[in-house]
Amino acid sequence: MTWQVHEWIGNACDFHSRDLPISTSVWLVRSQSQTIVLGSSQHEDAVDLDAATQAGFQVCKRRTGGGAVLVDSSCVWVDVTLPREHQWWTDDVSASMLWLGDAWARVLGQFSSGTRFDVHRGAMMRSVVSDAVCFAGRAPGEVFVANKKIVGISQRRSREGARFQCALYTHWSHSWMDFVVGYDMSGAQSLTAHHSGCGLDDVRITSSPEQIASALARDLRTS
Repeated sequence: MTWQVHEWIGNACDFHSRDLPISTSVWLVRSQSQTIVLGSSQHEDAVDLDAATQAGFQVCKRRTGGGAVLVDSSCVWVDVTLPREHQWWTDDVSASMLWLGDAWARVLGQFSSGTRFDVHRGAMMRSVVSDAVCFAGRAPGEVFVANKKIVGISQRRSREGARFQCALYTHWSHSWMDFVVGYDMSGAQSLTAHHSGCGLDDVRITSSPEQIASALARDLRTS
């Protein structure tokens, strides 16, 4: 199957509401809004909506699971779709993102020589913090550098296949987490969430989102 690369520019909430064709495709999403995106199982009261809106954030929900993520100019947002008939499909949900995490680790390794990118292969690690903020948890297939998440992945499965939503950041920021109020984010838990991620600049990657998405597609084509 041929992997195609698509680019979409617009409002983050609009793209999350779209159904994508389930083909072997990589979508680079360019959001024109600063948005806090909640996971499918989160309630809207997980965010202080008034305070977030006053600070210039939109708030919406995605159809994939996990905690809240930030979508802004620092976010490299890539969606990957995989049909059920593809060789990498597995009915084992706990292993279903490993192939994609391995691809991300290989691709980031091309841009950051000498950095070790680890794909989490253990059980999902959840807490009240990770239920609130995606990058504070660990899911199989997600990519880490020195125990800090650099690629977060969530998925939505259907009869046709799966849509994997990937997020990484040019630089890591935690200021938006102050608006997440649905869980106890005080004290040590808040500190854990604030320092749970890292950005591309932490591993000296200065490549553009287009270069990164194209490299991912090339890797998938040749793997």
